[in-house]
Amino acid sequence: MPRSVLQRSRVLERLPQSLSNAALEDLLFTSKAELESQDADTITLSVTPDRLDLLSEGGLSLYLEGATDAARGIPREKVNTSLTPAPAFEVDPSVLALRPTIAGVVVEAPDETGLDAGTLVEAVRFQEVLHATVGRDRRAASLGIYPYDRLEPPFRYALEPTAGVRFIPLDSSEELSGE
Repeated sequence: MPRSVLQRSRVLERLPQSLSNAALEDLLFTSKAELESQDADTITLSVTPDRLDLLSEGGLSLYLEGATDAARGIPREKVNTSLTPAPAFEVDPSVLALRPTIAGVVVEAPDETGLDAGTLVEAVRFQEVLHATVGRDRRAASLGIYPYDRLEPPFRYALEPTAGVRFIPLDSSEELSGE
């Protein structure tokens, strides 16, 4: 079963009252999650493959908000349609055999916290969980996290000989080769 170690404080900070260890274990039992261990700082969970959302602090928090009646209904999506320039992808036919389907999404950090270190760690950890499970170790799918505000669309996706690839890494001014 997929497994993750979560920061306890990030999970429980959204709830109006604290949960005892026993109450947390009972709530998780009904969610298809198994509490492997917990201490003052961490919660270690394993989940069934249809509940991967519980393997991130944000996903588990949403579940616990509903399970404890701290929130009701489906959280409203906040859709930003004013991105400029609009994201656009140019997909070269050379990638068809490797990636027959390509999608992109721009996700913004929560208004309350922004992109703090904890949120970034959570996003990267969940990205790795998705790679290992749904993505079958990146053979079926892979995800990337990029700072959209520092990139320029359109984004081109193509297979290129490594020797011909030149780029400037983020936070750098020196051009590098793909090799």
